[in-house]
Amino acid sequence: MSAPEQLLSEPPLPAGTTRADFWTGNCCIACDVQTGDRRLLDVMRDATRHYLEVRRVRVSRVDAPDQVDQAADGLLAKGDVDWIAIRAEPSRAESRLYGFVKKTPVRVLLVLESHTIQGNVFVESTATDPVGFFLRGIEKSSERFLAVGGATIALPNGRTEQTGLAIVNRGAVRLFSVIR
Repeated sequence: MSAPEQLLSEPPLPAGTTRADFWTGNCCIACDVQTGDRRLLDVMRDATRHYLEVRRVRVSRVDAPDQVDQAADGLLAKGDVDWIAIRAEPSRAESRLYGFVKKTPVRVLLVLESHTIQGNVFVESTATDPVGFFLRGIEKSSERFLAVGGATIALPNGRTEQTGLAIVNRGAVRLFSVIR
């Protein structure tokens, strides 16, 4: 059983904890992150912290997925993360109702070094240029990570995987393309 499959088969998370797979280079780091009352996307965009405290860590390599290293906890450098697949995150809809702004979904293709991700990014309106939206986020350190909803990921081993939300480091994107 791979590291992500092991985490999916476990009991529900405690309050304020997010379970995710962090892809960095040729490694998948499956772990739990204490996010409190914030979403993982907000934690990743927090420019005041360069590391995440992670728990129940399982590390597998793309070239040897059956070889899994485990640790009770650790620190993960946020800047080295290429993309994240959210596996379980507590619902925070109640606390976010006041900040809800309707946005327009745009279907995109993101090519990273070893993965390809297709999904929806959400822009302010139909008048917003998706390419300009992507480039503006690179210039703002607080917007370094991009949320991609309904993501389909092509893995290096030829498999594809679905996740409700992927968080992508804009700096790791080799190609950004709007699917028309």
